[in-house]
Amino acid sequence: MSDVRSYKARTSSHGMPNIEFKVNFEDEWRNLPERIALGIKSGYLSQRLLLTARKCTDLQSMKPVMPACGLHFFDNLPTE
Repeated sequence: MSDVRSYKARTSSHGMPNIEFKVNFEDEWRNLPERIALGIKSGYLSQRLLLTARKCTDLQSMKPVMPACGLHFFDNLPTE
């Protein structure tokens, strides 16, 4: 997107970040295309890898600075 003339970042009505752009200053604002989450293919791993107790403690210590929407991930970590 090297021809972009202007970017605008704002929060959408449901709290998600939204980036808009213009190719020409007279154009209407358009949303940047979103990347598609690919996810893990079925059968890629036969089981979840276990984390060491130290790694789990380190990850738990980061919870105060993480966004609330990702905290459930840290609460369900498989440990040794």
